[in-house]
Amino acid sequence: MDVPHRVGWWWKGRDAIERNLTAAYAVVFRDSTLTIDDVQVKFLARDVAVAHVRWSMEGSKTPPGIPEPRQGIQIQVLQKRDRAWRIAAFQNTSSLPETPFPTEAAADPRSSQP
Repeated sequence: MDVPHRVGWWWKGRDAIERNLTAAYAVVFRDSTLTIDDVQVKFLARDVAVAHVRWSMEGSKTPPGIPEPRQGIQIQVLQKRDRAWRIAAFQNTSSLPETPFPTEAAADPRSSQP
């Protein structure tokens, strides 16, 4: 089975985030459309919340060897400061369409006994 390639980067600090996103939007995401499909928010305190965001995208132009992001999930930790919500932490993960788990052990060829 061919396992899709995943990309993971850790950008630390506002300067790194701004620099990398500016480069990404110059070509890769310039003609793309990101659609927010679902948002669920849980308040941990009056001024702290966690948001789970499901998104889909069309039109990105990724370089060879990097899969085109088509859908994914974000986790955002939000903090209210000076009457505005700010992102304190952010995780963005491309995902594959969800498929059901096999219902029988025979569905996995590794489970057969010789």
